[in-house]
Amino acid sequence: MDYKTWHRRFGHAGKEALRHLPKNIKGVDHVDPADDEPCEGCAFGKSHRLPFPPSEKRATEPLELVHTDLDGPMRTAPVGSGFLYFASFIDDFSGLGIAYFLKRKSDAMKAFDNFKAWAETQTGKKIKRVRSDRGGEYLSNEFTQHLLDLGIEHQKSTPDSPQQNGRAERWNRTIVEKAMSMLHHAGLSHGFWQLAVEAAVHIYNRQPMRRLKWRCPITAWDGTVPDVSYFRVFGCKAFVHVQKAKREGKLDKKAVEMIFVGYEPGTKGYKFWNLATHSIVVSRDVIFDEESFPARSIPGYRRVTLSDNPFPEHEGRSDDVSNSDLGDLPNIPIPLPSDPSEDRPPSPPPAPSAPVEDELPQPPLQPPQPPPEPNHPAVPPP
Repeated sequence: MDYKTWHRRFGHAGKEALRHLPKNIKGVDHVDPADDEPCEGCAFGKSHRLPFPPSEKRATEPLELVHTDLDGPMRTAPVGSGFLYFASFIDDFSGLGIAYFLKRKSDAMKAFDNFKAWAETQTGKKIKRVRSDRGGEYLSNEFTQHLLDLGIEHQKSTPDSPQQNGRAERWNRTIVEKAMSMLHHAGLSHGFWQLAVEAAVHIYNRQPMRRLKWRCPITAWDGTVPDVSYFRVFGCKAFVHVQKAKREGKLDKKAVEMIFVGYEPGTKGYKFWNLATHSIVVSRDVIFDEESFPARSIPGYRRVTLSDNPFPEHEGRSDDVSNSDLGDLPNIPIPLPSDPSEDRPPSPPPAPSAPVEDELPQPPLQPPQPPPEPNHPAVPPP
């Protein structure tokens, strides 16, 4: 398949990483050589300064060292929830990362407990050390005592030196850049940042990494060689099948046009944004058009600008840049809107919780309410 499609499917990954796909994962027989055509999504979503110096010491087994950081507050609340932060947890040995979405910084300890329970159950090992910056959520007496009670060593960066937590900083930046590149390329608004981050984490854990000798993080984590034949381009057009019981007559359409917005954890289904009902639909019966992006033509959506970013600023270099040798950062001008005073339209209204697989929701009678859970992990499906 052509390079451009796999580049988009993998969240605008680097050229070098894509070159190693056929040898290290399933579902990719061949990737055409990269061309020199600029990628608009990368131009809008990626920019970097000098990298943080990497540590020479690495863990020798999973959960020997876990890096963590908190990203936020975001400038826009995502559709369907009131999350403004995400807490990241990265295994130093494998590079596998997990993101938990939070409404408040104080939810960071609960996110850590969720990650600890999941990771230790999956590996049969115990977390030995946690490395973080000196953010208040990590220096609180409650969190400090919690780690002491668990027998986990807490390594903290020195004051005003976030570079010492560079692994987590780089991971956050990598995920945010993937998410921004996918959002800009798809033409979706900032309200979809959570869905884009979830998809970026899912992709990252299945993408070959230079420091892992071009293995994937999930392979180093548990030996799984991922099959990515189900990957599709984020934000593309999708025709989702309507079950016979949901159709009123024989002449009704058998599919509804929607927008692909990610992978449903724990299932073999995809997530779609229903433009008619402003809700998330989960289904596996779908036909994709990976060359069409409906959000680009939605009335009211305007072109992106230099300051168009729902995420906080990040410094340093991302893992994708390291993998690509800067090959995805073409030096092209970024267009500005003809009318600088034009305001971005509001994000789409919140969506209710995802329905069961294949169910197409009816238009809600009242505005949907945010889900009650404070945490929502972006955990890779088995």
